[in-house]
Amino acid sequence: LDCSGAAGGADCLIVCGRGAADEADGSTGVAHLLEHLAFKGTPVIGTRDAQKEARLLELRSTELKEAREGAATEGTVKRLEDDFARLQQQAAELSVPNAFGALVSREGGVGLNATTSQDSTQYFVSLPANKLELWMALESGRFLAPVFRELYSEKEVVREERRLRIDNTPYGRFTETFAHMAFPTSPMADLRLDTVSSDFDRLGRREVEAFFQQHYTPGKLTCAVVGDVSAHEVERLATKYFSPWQPASPPSQPIPALPFSLASSSPLLLASTFPLPLSSSPALSSSLPTLTPPSSSPSRAWRSASREEGWEAARMAAAAVGGEREMRMSVGANPLYFEGYFRPSSASVDDPIISVISSLLYGSRSSRLYKNLVLPGRALSASATETYPGDKRPGLFLLSAFPPLGGTTDAVAAALQEQLQHMADSRVPDSELARVRKSLRVGFLELLGSNSGLARVLCEYSTRAGRWEALVEEVQRIEEVTPRDVQQVARLLFSPDMRVTAHAVSA
Repeated sequence: LDCSGAAGGADCLIVCGRGAADEADGSTGVAHLLEHLAFKGTPVIGTRDAQKEARLLELRSTELKEAREGAATEGTVKRLEDDFARLQQQAAELSVPNAFGALVSREGGVGLNATTSQDSTQYFVSLPANKLELWMALESGRFLAPVFRELYSEKEVVREERRLRIDNTPYGRFTETFAHMAFPTSPMADLRLDTVSSDFDRLGRREVEAFFQQHYTPGKLTCAVVGDVSAHEVERLATKYFSPWQPASPPSQPIPALPFSLASSSPLLLASTFPLPLSSSPALSSSLPTLTPPSSSPSRAWRSASREEGWEAARMAAAAVGGEREMRMSVGANPLYFEGYFRPSSASVDDPIISVISSLLYGSRSSRLYKNLVLPGRALSASATETYPGDKRPGLFLLSAFPPLGGTTDAVAAALQEQLQHMADSRVPDSELARVRKSLRVGFLELLGSNSGLARVLCEYSTRAGRWEALVEEVQRIEEVTPRDVQQVARLLFSPDMRVTAHAVSA
């Protein structure tokens, strides 16, 4: 998207519409691990000898895995482990650490990073606009011909991230235990990777490659480029670097070795010599897809789930919790209370109404939780998250609150439920609803005011709705929400049989 006033920059984003909730049984953590491995380079960036490295990376991993899982003797497993460690060390000696990130940084890129959620994985960077071809070349290299370099050492990095984010934070274990209670039979239960997870211990190249082949396909990835660029140039470069990517498998043509040193070469030279030589192949050229404007692209139904369908799915998710719907845990921190209500996915027609309910409760000093809980001193703070942990599947409308000094989680729970019951019993005043609709509209427009924000919204709606134009319709959907809508959905949402709660009590 060509944005005037972008000051010569561009924000580039690739979103894979799959995340941790899409992991197969026995592969917990593979989505997050794959995100890390995507930064380890390409067949030609990050290695001193691509062919030798490729042979070393393939050797012994399958044999070792089969020996561990089979009936091999302890001596056989130990011999294979020693052999495998030696080969991995040889491969590591051929790698060039952080070559991918260093190249991007050297050419003016900032903010190179990625995130993995339950529903998606996002890769993003901000670059000078004249480095767009460099970005296309690098992305085609790591997604059309992935290397999965440093796989086993990177598993330790992922484990360390978990220790920092979960084990070493006051409420990490509490939040994780609550998630497992709320989603006991769902992939959403695996919100964080356990350091002793046998699944993660067993992850190897076979599992990573299987996840990549299944989920990192053209139909499941969306790219947005926003900034001082032309649509024609983006389409030309996308055709040049990504047109060989067929849905069934990555391209079979080998990526040629770079005829120069990456340390000293121009990025434009890199971009012009790195592409896969595809258009020269008559057989391949005849099968290349034709790029069409987004408005004419096929799209899946957006918010096709009726009210009945959406809430039936939410009730099924609530029923899967089983008998225990409340937990208490001692923590070495201040008390904290969670209250979650099962809600439909974002495909439900009630999704915009739930957004309005969330903003009525939380988000400003005029919101109900702030005015009725925080200001009177019934809670130190209170918040609402309209969808947790993701929105592609039925999840939770999650409320949280810190009791005041000397207060209890039971008291703050009663105060929260009082506000929710009031919303279900009484229609919201027109003036209050108008204020919230205006606030949501302003927030949405502010998000579109930056290159990065616009890129994320474009990808979000393209991934969720099948067409990016759906973002234009979102404000109108919010404007159409009525007081009657809010009350009806509040009655469905804030029902006791949809509720799960958690009390963190000071040890």
